[in-house]
Amino acid sequence: MWQLRLMRRGVEDSAVSARAAKDNAEAALTSVRTMRDAERAYVQMSHRAPGLVIQPVALNSGIARVSMKVKNFGRTPATVTGVVLKLDVRPNGNPLSPNPDYNSQDVQGPVRAFLVTKANVIFTMAFDQTPINLNDLAAGKLMVRLYGYVDYIDQFGDRHRGGYARSYQQVAENNLFFETQAGYNYDCLRGPGEGNDWEQT
Repeated sequence: MWQLRLMRRGVEDSAVSARAAKDNAEAALTSVRTMRDAERAYVQMSHRAPGLVIQPVALNSGIARVSMKVKNFGRTPATVTGVVLKLDVRPNGNPLSPNPDYNSQDVQGPVRAFLVTKANVIFTMAFDQTPINLNDLAAGKLMVRLYGYVDYIDQFGDRHRGGYARSYQQVAENNLFFETQAGYNYDCLRGPGEGNDWEQT
């Protein structure tokens, strides 16, 4: 009988040890994830002053252009693998979709760069395929927004996407203001196949 109790105690001790080992492993994994989140790259887009520059190209029609900056705000390097930027012009009061539509004839081509911490790359884009009715804009009948994202890979091999969205207002200096619609400004991990850099190792 005492042998059976001893065997049972040994099994219970083994179970306790296994649970302790599992807890330790989970704690170590959480620590690694926390360290990576603290040390990884954080890449975002921003516009340069004055924001959108709208130039008349025909009677009552204008084309917008913008100078953009992509910067690594994190503590370790990142490889930028692509940028998408879209000009959205619609009647005032017509809200954005809950899910961003990044399809456009004006989408900026890939911008690729290796960015150490605090480094940036600058590019300029003109939205030739999205003319703006200047009279309607001056009368407040149009809502103009600029939105898109930057794809990048951090030094740990994780693929991220940083969203950017701003609304145009007719002011003299910085005329692009933070877009409050949820789902447009973000930083997130990308799923498998999301983006054009999955062939990279």
